[in-house]
Amino acid sequence: MIQVVLCDDHAVLRRGIRDTLTESPDIHVTGEAGSYPELREVLRTAACDVLLLDLNLPGRSGLEVMASVKETHPDIKVLIVSMY
Repeated sequence: MIQVVLCDDHAVLRRGIRDTLTESPDIHVTGEAGSYPELREVLRTAACDVLLLDLNLPGRSGLEVMASVKETHPDIKVLIVSMY
């Protein structure tokens, strides 16, 4: 089972990705966040193998967030998404 956390500031996009991922029996979405502070809280309690991370978040760029996550959770794989 692959445990995924979604981090994107657009709730509609998170919902669409979550709905698509839950169709796979091998993937479980364990948490969602719309900002870096929310993501920190989610990662404290949710199991995560893969973080699906928006490149453009309010307040901090996705690259900054990825660097911070890699410091605290080095085993999490990060998949960057972007509208660009």
